[in-house]
Amino acid sequence: MLKNKREIGKEGEEVAADYLRKKGYTIITTNYQKQCGEIDIIAEINKTIVFIEVKYRKQNALVSAEESITHIKKQRLIKTARHYIREEGNKLGNKGFRFDVIALSGLGENQTLQHYENAFIVT
Repeated sequence: MLKNKREIGKEGEEVAADYLRKKGYTIITTNYQKQCGEIDIIAEINKTIVFIEVKYRKQNALVSAEESITHIKKQRLIKTARHYIREEGNKLGNKGFRFDVIALSGLGENQTLQHYENAFIVT
């Protein structure tokens, strides 16, 4: 049975969350949505809040998963992250923040995962 984009995306986010847990991250929330955008995974490690975009591409796609994150997508992620920071306020304390990308390609046993820490800088 063929999966639709939403099912593949959800499956990819679950793979990414499992990977992060194994690496010692604590998953705070998934699919954080506001009018300005969505963040796939918000996690914490070593007193750093990590906003994670999960991108999936078919094997041999013309544009890689990491290359598919446009300037506009980055701006939406930043805006949504700022909203999260304002919303959580004092609960966050003196934690740092960063943006990561998890790029998945292929499905099943042939799936590859690349984790890009500090994938882009907020200015």
